[in-house]
Amino acid sequence: MADTTPTTITLHSAQARYYRYRTPYLPRLFSRLAQRLDLTAESTLLDLCCGSGEVATGCIRHCGHIYAVDGSAEMLAQAPRAERIDYIQADVNDEAYKAPELVDHIIIGRAIHWVEADSLARLARANLKEDGRIIICSTCWGAEAAWFADYQRLTTPYKGGLGQRQIDTTGAGTLASIGFSAEDQLRVGRRLLVDIDYLIGHAMATTYGDRQIALANDFDNFSQRMRTTLSPHLVDGRLAMDVTSWAIVYCR
Repeated sequence: MADTTPTTITLHSAQARYYRYRTPYLPRLFSRLAQRLDLTAESTLLDLCCGSGEVATGCIRHCGHIYAVDGSAEMLAQAPRAERIDYIQADVNDEAYKAPELVDHIIIGRAIHWVEADSLARLARANLKEDGRIIICSTCWGAEAAWFADYQRLTTPYKGGLGQRQIDTTGAGTLASIGFSAEDQLRVGRRLLVDIDYLIGHAMATTYGDRQIALANDFDNFSQRMRTTLSPHLVDGRLAMDVTSWAIVYCR
């Protein structure tokens, strides 16, 4: 069972200003997903736990309207505004959110492990068309880069802050428990170039609770150690990382 949402919302609100440093979604994932789901200008989506709007802004060019829901006002404040995206502040684990219309599909990006199974079942009953899908998606970088071991060594002391909890980013168990099974999987990859400032921000964006506070208090020292340690890996001021973005389509 996921952590209670008030704690979840508090943790993520503290991260909001650093979310732009999280591993980006590759735009090709959304174009492939649009083809797979036959999205049109009439299609509607419900984006649960939308955070700062990464998934909504990636999908909106392929559909007609998106209702994007998150419990954190700080997160929603970071989301780019678009005419056909409605951002709604609501606690998906605690509030009976109902969109103004039934949606074609529900999508959840990097957040299924925060959503209670009972809450997702309730939201699907209230909002999802009978033949609609639930899509779970995420994006991550690989550990093969030459600089990654040094980055991991520097950031590991600050990781955690979530207690002892098992995280299933695919949502397979949660979706199975409410009657959905995997129908298809999509995966795209690309090499991106980043600078050390990005990796410093990424560390802040992926650290929670007391560990994030400890990192913030040690920020100047941590930043200097990152620059000293990773500078030998730079090529023309950049570090290469291989990013993979993926989506799993679940059906009833």
